[in-house]
Amino acid sequence: MKLSYRDLCRAWGIDEQEHRSLFEWLMQDPRDELGRLTREIGLTKFGGTPEKLKRVHTPADLAHGNVFYRQDGTPFPTRNGQAVAVSKMDFTFNIPREVENEKQQRRGVER
Repeated sequence: MKLSYRDLCRAWGIDEQEHRSLFEWLMQDPRDELGRLTREIGLTKFGGTPEKLKRVHTPADLAHGNVFYRQDGTPFPTRNGQAVAVSKMDFTFNIPREVENEKQQRRGVER
């Protein structure tokens, strides 16, 4: 079962609006030439700062499971017991109802 974006933010202890652009980046994952995911977002502690990660699919890395690297090339510590990571397949990214209602109201005014 996938979490909603809102529930994911609550579970991670992060602000929905503050980190929205980061999750929008994640949802635009172009995938590699074999159709595999290339982006993740990771968090090392509850309430911490989420960070962009690169998902690597080399045979050496796959022997140990998925391996993720930070933007600076350092490995992301997925095995420290607290760190978590998600791909765009792990949650639903819906527009909050308030934003959708506001868009509908603007459309009504524009007509």
